[in-house]
Amino acid sequence: MDSKYSIDPNHFDTNAPLHPDALIGLRLFNRGEFFDSHERLEDAWAEDKSDFRLVYQAIIQVAVIILHCQSSNYLGAVELGEKAQAKFILFPDRARGINLAKLRDDLSLLLAEVKRLGPEHINELDPSYFQKIDFVVEQ
Repeated sequence: MDSKYSIDPNHFDTNAPLHPDALIGLRLFNRGEFFDSHERLEDAWAEDKSDFRLVYQAIIQVAVIILHCQSSNYLGAVELGEKAQAKFILFPDRARGINLAKLRDDLSLLLAEVKRLGPEHINELDPSYFQKIDFVVEQ
């Protein structure tokens, strides 16, 4: 997949700590509170001026994809999923304690299942496709 996004590896630190709002947003995401997660991650995205803000934006998009799936918005889920994938592929497998490789894989599986079900059956999507984000708080 070609990406219309580009990053400068010198414009973000993969070992920097997560923004405090991002940490809260990830915890909310893992509790299934996708709307609230989106809100907190958006705060982190707005404040982070490095290229890593694209990761925050992509995670926000994953939260919204899940909300689209829950409301049977097939087109919204697929279009946003492709945008999130284009951002995730720019980054290493692990950055700032987030397992981006697993997140990319989980998103790919979710989108494949959404596409398999199609717009007529998206309401049958098994919620087990909504995987938690694997992250550790680095000191």
